[in-house]
Amino acid sequence: NMQGREVVPAMYDILTESQGWARPVSDGRIVVKKEGNYGVINTANSTVVSFSAAIDDIDNYRNGVARVRKGRATSWVDKNGNAASDPNAQNNTQAVNKPTSSNEKSSTALQSAPARFTTLQSRQQDGKWGFVDDNNVTMITYSFDEVRPFSEEYAGVRIGEEWGFVNLGGELVIPFRFANSGVNANDSYQGKPSFVFTGGKAWIGNLKNGNKMCIDKEGAGVACD
Repeated sequence: NMQGREVVPAMYDILTESQGWARPVSDGRIVVKKEGNYGVINTANSTVVSFSAAIDDIDNYRNGVARVRKGRATSWVDKNGNAASDPNAQNNTQAVNKPTSSNEKSSTALQSAPARFTTLQSRQQDGKWGFVDDNNVTMITYSFDEVRPFSEEYAGVRIGEEWGFVNLGGELVIPFRFANSGVNANDSYQGKPSFVFTGGKAWIGNLKNGNKMCIDKEGAGVACD
């Protein structure tokens, strides 16, 4: 993690010469191999899809599902390792069978939309903060001294006296460079606390003249108003 603590032990095989030891985190899941067998773990190193010699390949997760190949057979699993339907087949069905009313159209859209990983909830453990999913599975490890809720797929996080931002995959997307002393803890801007994105902007500090400082999602300074 960002404090240099090992969260996933060095216990997995190389995938292929071109892919390296593991793929990047996708939807909070990591495709790995152990003792020659494919499987899937989460960022807390818990097994999500059991390692099996019958699996020839697993694609990265996309919109909450991943494709699994076993010989000539292809199946799909969700982020909990349960069987899921082919999202491509659902989209094709929706395109061919056009609903005749607005109510039918809304119902079809809801039924055919695959599960989507949209947010995480903050949680504290042993004095540090991290984030869990809807099933209380740790997705971002307990590494932070303070956090803000996810908003627009980014969350403000603090280590020591500096704030930065992480995305839903736990990647640091805006570095730790904003001083904790630059904001008033009980103040807010447009109804939001500091280090929370609203309309693509996050308030990160105050100038001596009272003006507020904001950044965009690239970390560049922008006008707050």
